[in-house]
Amino acid sequence: MRPPMPGSPPPGGNRPPASSSGSGGRDRALRVLAITAALVLVVGFAVAMINSGGSGSSPNVSPGDSVVPTTSKNTNQSTENTFAPVGDNWEDVARSVVYIEATGSACGWRGSGSIVGDGSLVLTNQHVAGDGECDLAVYLTDSTSATPTQSVRAEVVVSDSTVDLAIIQLFDSSGTPYVATGRTPLSLTAAVPKLGDKITILGYPGLGGSTITLTSGDFSGIDRSESYEYLKTTANMNPGVSGGSAFNSAKQLVGVPTAGRGAEIACDGNTDCVANGSTIGLLRPVSLAQQILTRANTKLGK
Repeated sequence: MRPPMPGSPPPGGNRPPASSSGSGGRDRALRVLAITAALVLVVGFAVAMINSGGSGSSPNVSPGDSVVPTTSKNTNQSTENTFAPVGDNWEDVARSVVYIEATGSACGWRGSGSIVGDGSLVLTNQHVAGDGECDLAVYLTDSTSATPTQSVRAEVVVSDSTVDLAIIQLFDSSGTPYVATGRTPLSLTAAVPKLGDKITILGYPGLGGSTITLTSGDFSGIDRSESYEYLKTTANMNPGVSGGSAFNSAKQLVGVPTAGRGAEIACDGNTDCVANGSTIGLLRPVSLAQQILTRANTKLGK
């Protein structure tokens, strides 16, 4: 799930999704994907959380396992799941999910995010936001059936590669923090789901058009193979959904879609890549996201 880039056109088309990688912001999976047709990627980050961004180390993943980012340049993912339009009952929540583009000499990907805090902050993955080297544009939508067209500039407040989470802040054209009105900031207080609970993913995978899309599955447990845990889900997560929103049946945010375990990456030369095979979606829990938000608020004097 990596992000696209901020530009004049809204999400969609053939914008390259960004991929997440296990080394810390710049050496993204999008560079790794082009190396081989069946490359095992390690995206998660383990190690103790540090006070500011910084590099993380790759987790120990046993042979046969692969952690594949949900954002990667020119990446499409084959899937048996159908990407469904967001129904009316998800309309209000979906307005708080945004599309993010990252551009710049070292950037060029897309992803998703969630409006949190005071409404000027967006929670996303570190591999989507970068560490400050990218120009970020956040697209807002007022209708889940329409392509997002309102673009707002954003800057990184906190970016932590050890947990692959970041908080970015929106700014208007005058440089004043911009509060996204007409949508409710998402709370980061939900409890960990129970086994078998339904999980719904909202984000901008780039597949099936440029509007927000929804997939669903079950909560299938906790992955504690790293220092910082992932929540596991059977919900399909394709490139572009990185940094988006995972909800429980009560429409409470429970996690941040970050990676998938189990797929292989096949690349055609140095351009198009496809993730083949079934995956387990990996979510960073909101308990970790809350820590990142607290650090951002402290830094901003909130």
